[in-house]
Amino acid sequence: MGAVLFHLDRERLAGPIAAARAAVGAARFEDAWASGRALPFEQVVDDAIAEAHRSGTGSLAAGGSPVAQGSPVASPPLFRVRTLGAFVVVRDGGQLQDALWAYARPRELFAYLLVHPEGRSRDQIALSFWPDASAAQAKNNFHVTLHHLRRALGRGDVVVFEHERYRANWALGIDVDVATFDRETAAARAELRANPSEETARRLREALDLYRGEFLAGESAGDWHLEVRDRVGRVWADGMSALGAYLLASGAAQDAEAVYRRLVAADELDEDAHRQLMIALAKSGQRGEALRHYDRLAKRLSAKLGVAPDSRTTALRDRLR
Repeated sequence: MGAVLFHLDRERLAGPIAAARAAVGAARFEDAWASGRALPFEQVVDDAIAEAHRSGTGSLAAGGSPVAQGSPVASPPLFRVRTLGAFVVVRDGGQLQDALWAYARPRELFAYLLVHPEGRSRDQIALSFWPDASAAQAKNNFHVTLHHLRRALGRGDVVVFEHERYRANWALGIDVDVATFDRETAAARAELRANPSEETARRLREALDLYRGEFLAGESAGDWHLEVRDRVGRVWADGMSALGAYLLASGAAQDAEAVYRRLVAADELDEDAHRQLMIALAKSGQRGEALRHYDRLAKRLSAKLGVAPDSRTTALRDRLR
């Protein structure tokens, strides 16, 4: 991804790298290393998450969402938390009512800790929640918010303090939809890429259906959630694009049209999705509608950005004409 490793990271990785080189031999190691560097970054992320899922190792999904943490999760989980779309917490099969929450900040703190499964120090939390408060004010605000969170969830041990960090107590059994979405989408995309079929496409569609809306939609959350929201939105859009491409390639143009209509509805300025929608329309026998869609896109780009469609889009229009 073009980043430079920090010195501490280089030191941490030096031992495992040396052990791997010794285990497989220098020549095989260099070949494998070169092959890995040649992979597209997004594929590396997808494959890493899928491998963590297959092996059952505790890990972080791309961007910091929890996969598996700590002790084995109870079955069924004590808490099921929905963060995609409306924020919902279910405990022991029953949804917690809004009246249990004193105000919005305890819900936000719970969501924040769930997408930082390794935990956060009090200073990190204060910087995200109360950046303009004094140290004493931030400390008081945090402990009041944590008290209300524990009371709303009915468990004093739902948030634990270890190694100077506060984190969700995963051993209780906490299922978070954004983690499941990340994990299942990455695994399904990797399977579809390796073995394109109706079955792998179905798995990807089911994973994408877990995306019920933007992260913490409708919640009054701080700026910290915007990075998570945008990242999860990109995961959904990339997955939808992969599904649409498979449907087009397999001759299911009308199904592909439905996928690309959802993409352009989510981001009206995603010109690549508009192009793919035009192709799907044309392949399903709606060439006139594809050309009309180009005209609508051109007007939208002019009004919103003051630009014309790029050369690939105009070339597609010319071919359709």
